[in-house]
Amino acid sequence: MSNQACKNIQRGILMFDLNGTLCSLTKHRYANGNTITVRPCIEELKKLSKHFHMVCWTSATEKNACWMTKQVEKEGGFQFDKLLHRDHCIKVENTDKSKTHNATIKDILKYTDLPNRTLLIDDSNSKIKDSHKDMHVEIPPYTEKKEDKVLVTLVEQLLLIKDAPNFKEHSRLISSKLQAALKNE
Repeated sequence: MSNQACKNIQRGILMFDLNGTLCSLTKHRYANGNTITVRPCIEELKKLSKHFHMVCWTSATEKNACWMTKQVEKEGGFQFDKLLHRDHCIKVENTDKSKTHNATIKDILKYTDLPNRTLLIDDSNSKIKDSHKDMHVEIPPYTEKKEDKVLVTLVEQLLLIKDAPNFKEHSRLISSKLQAALKNE
């Protein structure tokens, strides 16, 4: 797995956030040795790997990004093509004083030369540059519920657009279908 930019790729590009999207830091992580809970149905992402270039992009540090990604890949039975981490994000001033983490934004266009065929799947709208919001699929945050089936709906929707010339036209619809899927659980 490389952490270089996604350039000269023929297939569409899917960039997945980790914490809150594909996994959740467990509530008792320090007592459990810093573990994560992987979102149910993670193995569904295997269906995407032959149709899309799969990227993991987290605002976590490189060290944390590596071990979290390995656990997601192991439980999902697939591998990401690229890993991007905090060093690939733009650091911004943290205006929310209740949060102690580093505030970052993901500049999607910096890491793709296929802007019309790239989507970032992330649970946080605030992590994306305003000019890239049409490249964002907002997934409901993972809260460690075992009955969560959001990834099944996500994969179904992404496979429907795998050959589309412009993924941006579908990002809002996919986001709304994910919200509806969560409500139906």
